Amino acid sequence: MDFDGGELDPDVSGDWREVLKPESLLKSIRELEGEIRWNPVDAELYFQIGVFYGCLKDDENAVKAYHTALELDPEMHQANYLLGEHFFGKKKYWDAAMEFGHYVCGEPDDPDGTLYLKFGIACLRLGQIKDARRHLEKARLDKASGRVGIANKLLSRIT
Repeated sequence: MDFDGGELDPDVSGDWREVLKPESLLKSIRELEGEIRWNPVDAELYFQIGVFYGCLKDDENAVKAYHTALELDPEMHQANYLLGEHFFGKKKYWDAAMEFGHYVCGEPDDPDGTLYLKFGIACLRLGQIKDARRHLEKARLDKASGRVGIANKLLSRIT
């Protein structure tokens, strides 16, 4: 299945690694760009293009696509999450905290167990100890994520 529940291209459905090859990703981007010409207000199409550009490590185009998706659908919180991840990786902690904050306001779930940990670290980097403590406490609650030790260690240093 693909992102929207449809079937994957039969040429790649047998081996998921084929889907992640640059030529497959570029083909998918071209196909989505064709769909956008017919439906330029579909935020999901821009979001999917952003994901594919992200897989290609083309951060500039991924960020543009996520911003366009959010302009078309401000409730597309997953784009905020991925923008937060992008900014965190670039050590732009203010921007990361803002995007994570938008995500948490709309969808408080932590999809991969790192949201609240990264949110807490971003707040620490910004000197926002009270906010950092709150987010690290939430990260510590997700025992399945394997990041409880890191959250505990950071909390012990700021308490």
